[in-house]
Order: sequence, then structure tokens, then C-alpha cells
Amino acid sequence: MMIGDVLEMSAHLPAGEIADLDARLVGSGVPPISVIRLRFQKDIQRVLKRGAIKSEVEYYALRNAVEGVSDDAESQRIWMMLAAFEEKVAK
Repeated sequence: MMIGDVLEMSAHLPAGEIADLDARLVGSGVPPISVIRLRFQKDIQRVLKRGAIKSEVEYYALRNAVEGVSDDAESQRIWMMLAAFEEKVAK
């Protein structure tokens, strides 16, 4: 299972459950979900600021994030960035 899948699956969890999960992960020597979410958010913001996707990692991070974007204009912009990357990779 990929990290993006884990983040997507945990997106609906209430804060208390995330805190419990974080504690168990830290106890197992694994980075907590809250830290990974923050890292992904920063990566996504960097890609959005740049306006172009450079790698498959960025593509999948943005692809996982676009479903939760409530602003229609921003969502459309992200879908266009995803399509441009798909076209670039297909060449």
C-alpha cells in the first residue's frame, strides 16, 4: 500500500483517532500520519506554486489531493496540470 493510499484512507478519521494512530506509529518507529500529511501538503503547495508537475511522485500526490479541493477554479487548474503531465509522459 502506498503512502497516498494510507493518507486517503485516513482522511475521514476524527482528530482523536488520528492522535491515537500517530501514537501507535511513533511507538513502532514509523512517522505519524499528521507529519506525513503536513509534508504532502507542503509538496502539493510547491507544485501548485510552480504550476507544473515534474515527477510521478508529484503527479500522484496532486491526484490524491484534487478530490478534496472545494474551489472549482483551483480544481480545474489541478486537473489541467494532471492532464498536461499525462500528455508529457505519453510522448
